[in-house]
Amino acid sequence: MSDTPQPDAKADQDNSAAAAPAKPSIFRKPLFWVIVIPVVGVIVVAAVLYYLDARQYESTD
Repeated sequence: MSDTPQPDAKADQDNSAAAAPAKPSIFRKPLFWVIVIPVVGVIVVAAVLYYLDARQYESTD
C-alpha cells in the first residue's frame, strides 16, 4: 500500500497485442483444405456404403 503509482498491467498487454501482427485464419491455409476435403469425402463414402449394406437387413425389436 504505497503512494507510488503502479504501472497498469492491462495497458501493457493491450499495447503488445496491438503491435503483434494478426495470425491468418486456419481456414485460409491450403494445407487445412487438402486434409479436410479428403477426410470428409471418406466419411461420406463410408456412410453411403454402410447405408447401402445395412438397408437390406431387417431390424429386430
